[in-house]
Amino acid sequence: MIVSIVFSLPILLVGWWSFQEAGFHYTLWRYSREFRPGMTRKQVEARLLSMRPDFHRTLPPATDYVDLGEVGNIVCSATQVVALDFHMLDPQTIDDDDTLIGAELRRLENGCL
Repeated sequence: MIVSIVFSLPILLVGWWSFQEAGFHYTLWRYSREFRPGMTRKQVEARLLSMRPDFHRTLPPATDYVDLGEVGNIVCSATQVVALDFHMLDPQTIDDDDTLIGAELRRLENGCL
């Protein structure tokens, strides 16, 4: 009985991880359909605020991050995000007319204990 539980635990963990990864990729797919390359930053951010009132602009200015949640283990963790990359008209300032290049999944490392 104990042996079957010990051998079942890794299978459950892999299944949970696969389910979580599938959810992240589905969210990326949804965002990629919603936010098309060429949209302005103003259009993207207005839509993001209507979808997620907790959205806020973060640095670096060329990328907006949409937080999907924490991943990793207790010792080392990361934040899974959808990164929306923009072509900036002026690299020093954020402009509402910056255009969206694309969306991708990224992990932002939070560090280790």
